[in-house]
Order: sequence, then structure tokens, then C-alpha cells
Amino acid sequence: CNTRSTSYIDVTFGCFLCSGCAGIHREFGTHISRVKSISFDNFNIMELSIITATKGNLIVNAEYEAKCALVSKPTPSSSPNILRDFITKKYKFKQFYEEKKYSDVDSIPKSIVDKSTSRQHRAAPRTLP
Repeated sequence: CNTRSTSYIDVTFGCFLCSGCAGIHREFGTHISRVKSISFDNFNIMELSIITATKGNLIVNAEYEAKCALVSKPTPSSSPNILRDFITKKYKFKQFYEEKKYSDVDSIPKSIVDKSTSRQHRAAPRTLP
């Protein structure tokens, strides 16, 4: 939804989420999506590896929205039903998915970076217990 307030992370996909989107991801069940609080939950080595490998929302969105050109993305002010429908198509059914092979953020095409960086929240590094 591109909100700047992200308090959760989906450790299955490696993307940061606001509380509204986290609730929608949780509805999918843990066989599809595992959501954790950035502040209150602990992360195991595998989860940290996924987060590190995906490099956050920029690369996740590049893959999961690759075929999304004709669909308008919801905004933070979109209705819950519109947001739920989009997230379900994006993550549960992978309707817009296309695998990309980005080794790092610098290898992402400029067109994707330009669309995302104006909306992307970059969280401050956190020390895990």
C-alpha cells in the first residue's frame, strides 16, 4: 500500500508491512505467509537469511508486480476490500509474478527504482536480541 509506517515483516516473502497489510497477509495462513512484528518478535537464522536475500520491498515488488502494468495499485487511502483483493492476487495467487535475478539493489532497472523509491520507506537498522 506504500504507507511509510511499517511495523511488521512477512518473513516468507521478505517484505515490510504496515499493520493493515500485515492483517491481510495473516489471513492467508502460515502455509502462504508468515508475519512477524519488527519490534516484538524474534527471528531465526532462516528468516534473517530470507530478509537479507530479498533486500526488502524494492526487489520483492519488482518480482511480485512485474506483470502489474495494467492494474492500478492501491494506496494507503484505498478501501480495505480493494487492498485485500490486490494483496491476494499479488501474493496468494501470484497473478503479477515474474521471477527476476537481481543480485543487488544496484542491478534493478532504473524504471523500477524510480517508481518505488519515492514511496519506499527505508527502516533504520535494528539490533536483534
